[in-house]
Amino acid sequence: MNRLTRRFNPLWVFGSVAAVAIAVFGLALSADSSPAYFQFVHLSPDSPALDLYIDSTLYESGLEFGQAGAVRTTGGSGYVTVAVRLAGTSPASTPILTAEINLHPGATHIVAVANELADLQIGNYQVPNAGLIAAHGRLQFLHAIPGGPRIDVKTGQGVLLVNDLGYLEDPPYTDLPSGEFRLLGTTETSPSVLLFDETYTLEENTVYTLIVTGQPIQTILITTQAGQPGIATATPAPTTAP
Repeated sequence: MNRLTRRFNPLWVFGSVAAVAIAVFGLALSADSSPAYFQFVHLSPDSPALDLYIDSTLYESGLEFGQAGAVRTTGGSGYVTVAVRLAGTSPASTPILTAEINLHPGATHIVAVANELADLQIGNYQVPNAGLIAAHGRLQFLHAIPGGPRIDVKTGQGVLLVNDLGYLEDPPYTDLPSGEFRLLGTTETSPSVLLFDETYTLEENTVYTLIVTGQPIQTILITTQAGQPGIATATPAPTTAP
């Protein structure tokens, strides 16, 4: 999975022996051909509305800070080029940011446009869909506050779910029993000061991505349910032997 991507040019290694080229071609033919899926989210607090492209095709027009786009697909997978332009700008104009990201076959990715406008970044985060447990929801956390301190997240009962999460780091996730949860966000340096205090209802067969962004601080919850692209149905929870 790609993280904190700005500009990335993959290195292509060419074999000098024909047999090597044939072997690589055979592997490519046998690879998973399922399409990848993606969902843009605008997390740059001082950026205006944005137009977002993949491989020169416009997928989101006028996306505002704090908004997430629809789940979409190019019809394929692999490396693609993301281009970011200010809303309404000509598609022939120079983008304010381009980045190459990898979209995995059959997976759903959250593609975040983050940081302040002067230091805009792309973060590519695959939704963790494997091994869902029946009667549980899966909750992952993304810290997207530019320049923000490292954060902890606890339940209302004081159970620590996230410890010392940094800006745009790989989102940790946890499986929680279906139901209502109060979630409290604090910083490592000031644990008595709340960044957020939110209550959410988690359903089974569902992956939730809780994004903390700002300033001002706000939370965004992205829901990806089983039956949507890239999400498998939950399997029964393991039983404990007596």
